[in-house]
Amino acid sequence: MPNLFNIPLLSADIQAAKDKAVALAGQLGINGLLGGRVLPPLPPYPAGQTVSMAKASGYNVQQVPEELTTEAYSVFGVPMCFPLSLKPFSWPESAWWLLPTEPMVSIGGGNTLVRRQVAKKTNTGKALRGSIKESWATDDYTINIAGLLTKSDDWTYPFKAVQMLQRICEAREHIEVRSDQLNLFGISRLVIEKYDFPFTKGDENQAYTISAYSDDAWDLFLKLDAN
Repeated sequence: MPNLFNIPLLSADIQAAKDKAVALAGQLGINGLLGGRVLPPLPPYPAGQTVSMAKASGYNVQQVPEELTTEAYSVFGVPMCFPLSLKPFSWPESAWWLLPTEPMVSIGGGNTLVRRQVAKKTNTGKALRGSIKESWATDDYTINIAGLLTKSDDWTYPFKAVQMLQRICEAREHIEVRSDQLNLFGISRLVIEKYDFPFTKGDENQAYTISAYSDDAWDLFLKLDAN
């Protein structure tokens, strides 16, 4: 019976597919694309070790759920631990957009202090160091978001995802966010200051970074009692 298959051609096609898969795996390495800041997949302690955590008392803290409330999957069908959805304030509720892959979100906080330098001495005449803190206020949270826009169905550039993120970043209003990680800090709105779409390896990939501040609703108008 004659051979119906071109064995050399099939072998070449299989090798080409394997090379393409290896190249794709390297291109989708978010750790390399984002500067090696991806956390390790396993916790830094053995799985069987019991981790004890001291319970705080005497503090008025916001109660948060013990389990994640949002369940979502990336474009590759992988469950995301902290999915992030964005929507400019004026867009309708149907316009919430889920980032296609889970981003890395860094949150920073601080206090704004008013300090006064005065001469201070004890009764013995010894000079005291430091400043007098007259007042302090909680500053905005700084939020840095780094991620990757990509596609799972073909090898073409993710034009629609890039254009969507560009529209969100250029919206001249605060951005509403849905994220268990941000909600833990009481953050539901952001104001984007800077964003970047750097050169990214792979035709189907586009990395991005966003720098933003938390935003809270303020009522600057006070109602006066007519009486």
